[in-house]
Parts: sequence; C-alpha cells; structure tokens
Amino acid sequence: MAEFFFTSCPSVCPLVAPQMEELHRIFQDVQDFAMVSFTLDSEWDTHERLFDFAEEKAVNHSNWVFLTGSQHSIYSLASEGYYVAAYKDTTKSEDNIMHDGILVLVDQNGHIRGMYDGKERNSIEKIEMAVKQLRIN
Repeated sequence: MAEFFFTSCPSVCPLVAPQMEELHRIFQDVQDFAMVSFTLDSEWDTHERLFDFAEEKAVNHSNWVFLTGSQHSIYSLASEGYYVAAYKDTTKSEDNIMHDGILVLVDQNGHIRGMYDGKERNSIEKIEMAVKQLRIN
C-alpha cells in the first residue's frame, strides 16, 4: 500500500491518516503486506521528523516505512509511477502542496492492483477484500 502525504498537511492528510492507521493495525502481522508513505514535503519532513511522526502513530516499522527524497523525484514518482496527483500550486501567495489522498495497492510484482480514496472510511473494507484476493492468487 502506498500513499503520498506530508506531516504538516492541514487538509487531506488528517482525513487519510485514520485509514492508514487502521490498515496498519489490521495487517501489522501479515508478512507479505507492507505500507509506504512518501512525503511530499522533503524540506520540512526530515528523517527525524518522519521518525517522530511514525512513533507518534505507534507504527511497527517492520511493515510501514516513511520515505523522503528530492521533491522533484517524489512528485514524479507520484504522478508517473502511481498515477496520483501531487504538485506544488504556486499560484497563491504561499506554496500549497496539492494531493488527493489516494491509497494505491501494489502487488509483489510492482503492478497497481487498486486505487482507493483514503479519505473515505469504506475504503478499508474494499482494501481488505482486495488484499485477501491478492494473497489467494
């Protein structure tokens, strides 16, 4: 499961976080399931800040990792690799990071198997069913 977020997000991320935490709780002991959260704000979200954020969420680091990189690389990965919106809107007086809160289910071969609205609570059940189906096949 992949997501694009940032720790200081005032809008989308607080709506997605409970779903990610629930997925983590459900799948934390499943050996072949992993979660990756890519920060869209690598200037603010240092390694230390991401570690503290994960600790605050009581994350088991064996199956949920938080990654950073250059903003250009992360934005390209989001849009070209995972087909989700992620860009800086510089049309306003201050930069805004635009993103959509989509959770992307990727199989062990790197193929996208589903995209889910992370802001919606009912996405959890859909993701659970999809993961179970992938694990059967």
